[in-house]
This record gives sequence, C-alpha cells and structure tokens, in this order.
Amino acid sequence: MALNLKDARGKEIFIEFVKQADILVEGFRPGVMEKIGLDYTKLVKTKPDLIYCAITGYGQSGPYQSRAGHDLNFLALSGILDTIGSKDGPPVIPGVQIADIGGGGLFALFGIMAAIYYRERTGQGQYIDVSMLDGLLSWLPLITAECLSGSKIKRGQTMLTGKLACYNIYKTKDSKYMSLAALEPKFWQEFCAVVERGDLLDRQYQPDQENLRNILKGVFIQKTRGEWEQVFALKDACCEPVLEIEEVINFSDSKKEINQLGYPIKCSAVFPRKTASPPALGAHTKEMLLKLGFNEKQIEMFKNNGVI
Repeated sequence: MALNLKDARGKEIFIEFVKQADILVEGFRPGVMEKIGLDYTKLVKTKPDLIYCAITGYGQSGPYQSRAGHDLNFLALSGILDTIGSKDGPPVIPGVQIADIGGGGLFALFGIMAAIYYRERTGQGQYIDVSMLDGLLSWLPLITAECLSGSKIKRGQTMLTGKLACYNIYKTKDSKYMSLAALEPKFWQEFCAVVERGDLLDRQYQPDQENLRNILKGVFIQKTRGEWEQVFALKDACCEPVLEIEEVINFSDSKKEINQLGYPIKCSAVFPRKTASPPALGAHTKEMLLKLGFNEKQIEMFKNNGVI
C-alpha cells in the first residue's frame, strides 16, 4: 500500500498496522524514522514484542552512518571489489547486487529469524541493526587468512581469483567460455584424463601457473562450448559451461528442469505458496484500510487529503 508517513493521520494509520505486525523492516538512513516519529523507541511502546529491523549501508553508528551509498560503494569499501578482475586489469563491476542481497537482505533474514525464536522463548521483541558493509566484511575469511599469513593480496593472483590454472575460466572455439574448478587432485586427474593430457597430472600446483594456463587455453580453444559440454556431461571434473542469463532462465533438458527463479530453500514440512506478480504501488491500499475498519467514505477522504 502507499501511505504518507509525513502526514499525522498517515502516522496514526501506520501505528495501527504496527499493532498487528510481527516484524517491521525499514531501509532509511539512520535518523529518518526518528525524525518522522516512527522509530523503534516510539513503536515499542505501542507494541512491546515488536521485532524491528533496520537495513542500512553502514549501520546505525560510526563515521559513515549518514553517508549515501550503493552496492558498488559497499563492495569497494569492503575490499571485495579489489579482488574481482584479471591480473593486469581494473576491478570489475559484478553483474548482481552482492551487498544489497547477500550483505543486507540475507543477514536481515538471519537476524529476524533469531529474534522470532528469542521472542517465542521470552516474549520480548528487539531492534536489529543490519549493515550491508558489515555483512560483506564477514565474507572475507579466506582472504583475511592469506593476508594475516603475510601474503600480498593482488587482484587475479589469489587461489580463487585466477592464480591457479585449475580454477579458472577459458575461452572456447565459438568465443564462449568454460569454467574449470578442479581444485582437489581427484578432479584434476579426471580432467586431465578427459582432455587426454596425462603429462599435466603433476603440474596442478607447481609454481609456473601462467604456463599451465596457456596450455589449457590451447586445449579449450579447440572445441566449441557445446562440444565441451558433451565431453564433460558425465565426467566428475568440475568443468561447466558459463551460461548466459537467457540460457539459465530457459534452461531445461530431457532429464531435468532447472528453475532457479523458484524458492531456493526446500523444506520437508514447509511449502512456499505460489504468489501472483508483484503488486503496483498502492494496489492494496484500499483493501488494507478496509481490514483496519475504515469505511469507503473515510478512505476517499484520506485520498483527497494526501494521506494515501
């Protein structure tokens, strides 16, 4: 629904919804909800067991708390952006919102679920402060370990960013790509057997990785991506095609259907409901207000006065 929170009547309606709510999630900068009089300290007086989750870029405290930011900024400040890209190239912009979804949305979900569990045991709600930058920083255990061990972290030159020939991306004959992630020796052995390069078996982790990468470039360029897909279809070598988005959305074969746009978590006793397309802004405003007990005349008055 669409509700004007700067209007006094709009605030009253909002509070009525809060009384019936389990969870409130907001994504304003710190201080905005307090400024309009709908912050946690105010709302918890109305509903003591309210779970209130605030998702921001930099958290509710600290020198960056009021700074504007987007996914790319959070990635930049976390150090993650500097690890993405080739050895001699600039940082590369990811094609998905890593910070927004992974650093913000998912961590908010974890916090909310923990708060629900706590409330069921104690009857108490709580305030949850989720920082997208903090979420990203928690993703750095491997890189942090390398750094603390004295290694210099350079783009395209760490174990998982291009240093290893056995964990890399290779161009095919038709200018498409294959991903190779044969980190464990057993997968590398299988890969070498499939491409008939037994001479490479003991070179997986040898120092001259650049030379090994060049050899593998020469191997992959000999076939199209489709041909390589067939070659590795029944092989346990961690070698898969780099699919385009349209291919992922429409991907299917005679054996299975891939529906990555569906609900990703499969529970044995809980089944997600099928939902309609996302509603337009305000599509359910009238319906929601009727449920609160307002009549048609009052709703029309709210509309004329800019409350909704």
